[in-house]
Amino acid sequence: MSGNSSAPSRIAGPSMQHPPTACNGRPPLRNAVTSIVAVLTIGWLAPTGNGWSADIELQWRTFEDCPVQVETIVSVPALESGQIQSIAVERNAAVQRGTVVAQLDAAVVESEVALAEAQYADAQLTAADTSDVDHQQLVVDELRDELQKHLAIGGSVSESEIRSRKLAVKKAEIALHHAQRALEHARLNLRLVEARWQVARLRLDRHTIRTPVSGIVVRIHKQPGEWIETGEPLVEIHDLSRLVVDWIVPVGQVDMARLIGAPVTVQLPGATMSAPIRGQIVSYDHRVSAQGVVRVHARVANVQHQGHWVLLPGMSVQLRVGLPARSVPQEDDHAAEVTTITPEQQPDTEHPAAVPPISASID
Repeated sequence: MSGNSSAPSRIAGPSMQHPPTACNGRPPLRNAVTSIVAVLTIGWLAPTGNGWSADIELQWRTFEDCPVQVETIVSVPALESGQIQSIAVERNAAVQRGTVVAQLDAAVVESEVALAEAQYADAQLTAADTSDVDHQQLVVDELRDELQKHLAIGGSVSESEIRSRKLAVKKAEIALHHAQRALEHARLNLRLVEARWQVARLRLDRHTIRTPVSGIVVRIHKQPGEWIETGEPLVEIHDLSRLVVDWIVPVGQVDMARLIGAPVTVQLPGATMSAPIRGQIVSYDHRVSAQGVVRVHARVANVQHQGHWVLLPGMSVQLRVGLPARSVPQEDDHAAEVTTITPEQQPDTEHPAAVPPISASID
């Protein structure tokens, strides 16, 4: 098919019976594919890895009835075991990241925090008390002064008295060393007690369950009064700000090596939007059906209208894909072999059957 062809070829058919997609595990839906009627040349800055140039000729194709799916699904777990005291959200409520969704009973942990806090305050006082070290230092200084005075007197002081003075200084120095070690131990103990206090506070905070993402509360698995174990899911949240749109395409119709990064736009049938919803192709399944089709995934940035998301999971939308003209195999100017998949010929991965090619004229 020529890159400047103005008349579209048409490729229609249902989706593959393929293992669940990576985005949410839902089975694929049926969709029809229709190629575009025009070739546009725009400035497109594509990833270098695709080998696209800055200005590249794109052939826009339209795919009908493409299913919309959720890309990010988060099951918010309990971080501690305990009895659920309250649920702070309702089903279908919109939540922001960090929103409290539930509170576990924390009476015991609150007492542990209070105890750890008191121990920390006591350890602070002990670590800050240097009176014993100061006292022992004074004793050592006094005994050293007395020893120096006796040594200065000379022969009028007996040797036994000198030995006694030296022994007193040595004992005082040992006592000073013990006091210094005790102060160091108190300061190390302060760090240990502080860590225990921080752990207790962290455990208390983990009894308040917050959502790590923004989105819509789709499921609430537990109710107040029920027991929940650590790691057990409490609520399920779907992020609707980014969605995935799937469709199928005959593998011979596009260059898979240059497919990733291609621009896409989404249009709801019958809807009037000031601007299309945009996105790009992010991946394709590395498996081709017996009918020679492959499932492709595009990520689109959802938009809101009057406080509500325009795209919702489960919708079927029209998808326009801008493929590099060079990525479309060049066909004869007068005819091309185009695979058409009818509902009766839906791919069957259990009992695959070949679909005969149908010739279509492309002027």
